[in-house]
Amino acid sequence: MHRQYDETLKGAIVELHQGYRRAYGAPRVHQALRQQGLSCSRRRVNRLMRALEIKASTTGLYAWRPGQHAFYSSAGKQLKGSNAPTGCGQQWAGDFTYLKTRTGWLYHAGSLTCSVAEWWVGHSAAAATAN
Repeated sequence: MHRQYDETLKGAIVELHQGYRRAYGAPRVHQALRQQGLSCSRRRVNRLMRALEIKASTTGLYAWRPGQHAFYSSAGKQLKGSNAPTGCGQQWAGDFTYLKTRTGWLYHAGSLTCSVAEWWVGHSAAAATAN
């Protein structure tokens, strides 16, 4: 009886996981199963997902890189202690990020100077920051 119900749950888990673009992990799959009226615990869903080798697609998106924070924070606050700007182009700020889309990565870069914001989008980091 228990194994039969596991098979029923496995089918529902696979269907849910595919339906949500493989982005749902065990907690959200468990919640969706409960909303469908299927009785199960989160531990059981977790066990069945492991048996099916199903993981959320965001798992492993960001790799742990020891020392990276120290590298990026080593520059400190460059504008701290400097005089307030008296004109345009004396101080500016910029940043970039990337988004995973169905067709690949999309890079987004921007800068701010004199209360004017500029931004660029491209399919490569070089294209997004070329302007």
